[in-house]
Amino acid sequence: MSALARKLHKARAMYSGRPLQSSNHAGLVGLIAIVASFVAHAQVSTASSAVPPKAKPGYRGSALTYGHQATAYTFDRAAEPQYNPTWSHRLGIIPEWHFNDQLFVRGRLFLGQEFTASDSTNHRNEVELSDLALEVGVSGFTEPFTRIRIGGDVRVTLPTSKLSHGATRLLAIGPGLALSRTFGFGLTVAYTGRYSYRFHRYTTGLNDAPSIAACGNPLAAACAEFLTTGRRNAHSDLTHGAAIGFAPIEKLSINAAFHLSHLWLYPLAAVPAELGPITEARDTPMRSFTNFELAVSWQLFKPIGITVGASTFSPQLNTYGTRYFPLFNRNTTLYLDLSFDVEAAVSGLLGEST
Repeated sequence: MSALARKLHKARAMYSGRPLQSSNHAGLVGLIAIVASFVAHAQVSTASSAVPPKAKPGYRGSALTYGHQATAYTFDRAAEPQYNPTWSHRLGIIPEWHFNDQLFVRGRLFLGQEFTASDSTNHRNEVELSDLALEVGVSGFTEPFTRIRIGGDVRVTLPTSKLSHGATRLLAIGPGLALSRTFGFGLTVAYTGRYSYRFHRYTTGLNDAPSIAACGNPLAAACAEFLTTGRRNAHSDLTHGAAIGFAPIEKLSINAAFHLSHLWLYPLAAVPAELGPITEARDTPMRSFTNFELAVSWQLFKPIGITVGASTFSPQLNTYGTRYFPLFNRNTTLYLDLSFDVEAAVSGLLGEST
């Protein structure tokens, strides 16, 4: 089940995030996974004057996921002059432990593999590892007058992916906050935000080794152009946006979300004085993009759920200088996910109530 589906369909508990995955755009996807990827987690409860029973410690929200993804243009050879299909699958491990009805910890790690010819790996069908995300959060509280639920967490991301290694990333820390409101007819509305700061070894990405064999000393000035990618890293970002979900019956949910991300880049290196004004005039200290997601989820039976959805990443301007349509474009990824609820399965085997 996707993050969007888990976020709203399971809003009365806590949801688990799902970073956007598309191997044809691995650099952008990895950034999204770390940025974001990419929202705070909220728990929403209906208003009640009774005091709820104190929750027992347990693996509530823990899940194993498996899904397939393909770019929308994979199904249309005539969509672009050059046909470049992308089809991949991914296994997700999302453990979550609740100490009580407030405090929880969560982890997230994904293994992905592209079946088509990849634009980002060295070998065909190479298995890729995502960054490892660890979160500590609180379910929050409900403001009694407006019945708005306020919750948050702090996410620490470890650089276990190839993308993070290439960007010389050491660590990322991001606090998140969520406001949500559940209505009596199955409608949930939320607004989430997360600020993240990343620590890098260098301000630009680096190649693993010089691509020119004659460059004997990789630290020499003459070899610099063969080591660095020239693309500046983003030291911090802010991702925020709205989500809405509708669950007409318990097993079915329809969810949509739209998020904006703003990334602040490291400053340009010093240049000769005569070039300074030209460089400063052309400097772009920030990158921005949007992400739209639409998903339909169905709980097949107690431990197993299925989600069909589409995620659209939009860097706003394309290579022609015109704006992408933010709801559907060449970066749209279609996906089919299965989720296995660990706690529900264990409770069913033990004959306990979930």
